[in-house]
Amino acid sequence: MFSRYSPCSKAIALAILACAQLVLGSAYACPCAFDPSGPYTAAANAAMASKDYAGALSYMAQALKYDKDNPNIIYNMALMYLATGNYQDAEANMIKSIDILSNNYGKAHRQVAQGYIDLGALYENQATDFNKPELKQKTEDCYMKSIALCEEIYSDVSGKPPAQSKQALQTNSKESNSKHKSKKICDIDLKQAQIDLSGVMRHLADFYNTDDNYKQAEPLYSRALELEQKAYGPDNKEVCKHKADLAKFYCEASKPQLAEPLFKEVLASLEKNNELDSRAGVQVLYEYGNLYRDQDKYNDAEIMLKRSVDVLSKLTPDEMDFAEKTSALADVLDKQGKKAEAEKLCENLVASLEKGGNKEALMVALKQYHKHFLVLHNKIEAEKIAGKIKILASQVSKDDR
Repeated sequence: MFSRYSPCSKAIALAILACAQLVLGSAYACPCAFDPSGPYTAAANAAMASKDYAGALSYMAQALKYDKDNPNIIYNMALMYLATGNYQDAEANMIKSIDILSNNYGKAHRQVAQGYIDLGALYENQATDFNKPELKQKTEDCYMKSIALCEEIYSDVSGKPPAQSKQALQTNSKESNSKHKSKKICDIDLKQAQIDLSGVMRHLADFYNTDDNYKQAEPLYSRALELEQKAYGPDNKEVCKHKADLAKFYCEASKPQLAEPLFKEVLASLEKNNELDSRAGVQVLYEYGNLYRDQDKYNDAEIMLKRSVDVLSKLTPDEMDFAEKTSALADVLDKQGKKAEAEKLCENLVASLEKGGNKEALMVALKQYHKHFLVLHNKIEAEKIAGKIKILASQVSKDDR
C-alpha cells in the first residue's frame, strides 16, 4: 500500500494495475455484496489480464447494474479509463470510489487515504506529461488529504495526538475531523500505521522535490525516515536505502553537514549486515566520496571512491556505472597531484571500454582522459582524445536516430 507511482503517461495506470488484484483485489479490499464469481466480473478479469481495457470496461458496466455502489469495480473502471488515456472519466470514477468508501467506512479508512494518493498521482501525471501546471495544486491537495487521514489513523493506533507539523496543520480539514461509525478508526497495528504514514509522506515529498522545493520536501523526508526506523529498525535494508536517499537529498540541497552523519550511519548498517561489498554499498561509498570531493576533501574522497570502484569491479558492473565511478576516482587523483596514477587508471578504463559496445560509457571515460591531459598541459594528447570524442559523439548521434 502507498507505493510511489512515477508520473509518466499511461505507466501510472499500469503501475497501479501491477500492484492491484483484478476487479475485487487488494487495492480496495472491503466487504461488499457483489459475488466475485459472477459472469461479468469473471469476464472483466479475463479482459484486464489480456489488456483488453475497452472490453473490461464494458463488462464492468454490466456488473455495476447489479451492484452500482461497489467501490472496487468503480475504482478498477478508473484504471481502465486511465489505461486508455481517458483522464476525465478516470478522475470521475476515482472520486466516486473515494466518496463511497468514505460514506461506508469513515473518512479516515486507510483505503480512502490510498484513493487520494492515486487521485493525486493522476493529477501529477497530467501536470507533468501534458504541461498542466494548474493541476499541481490538486495534486498537492490530494497528497495532503492522504497525510491527514493517515495521521489520524496513526494517532488513533498509537494513542498520541496528530503531529502538528506545517503539513498536518494545513491538512486539518473536514476529512481528519469527521466522526466514524466505529470507535476504532482502522483495525491495523502500530507498525502498519507507521509504514502507511511514512509512505504517503514520501509521495508529497517526492512531489515537492520534483519541483526543487527542498524546503517543503525536507521535513517530510525526515519524518518519513523517522517513522520507518521505528517500524523496521535502523539497520533494515529499506531504511538504509531511504537514509542514503535523504543524505543525497541533503547534498543536492547544499547541506553537507546533514548528509555526512547519514552516510556514516548507512555504512555502519551495511557493514553490520555484511552488505558493504554489495551494489548498495558501492553506491553509498560513491555518493559519500562525491560529498567529500565537492568539499575539496580529496584524500577522504579517494578512500571512498577507491573502495567503491574496487567492489564494483568484482560485481560484473554495468559499463556506464563503472565509467562514471572510475572517472570520479581519476579526477580526485588528478586534483591531489597523483598524475601517474590517474593517467594509468584512465588508460586502463578506456582500453577496457573500447572492447565493449557501450559508446556512451566510452565517451565518459574519454572525457575524463581528455581532462587529465589538460591538467598536464599536454595539448597534443588532449587534442588526440578530443578527436576521438568527436567521432564517437557523431556515431552515438547516428545510433539515436
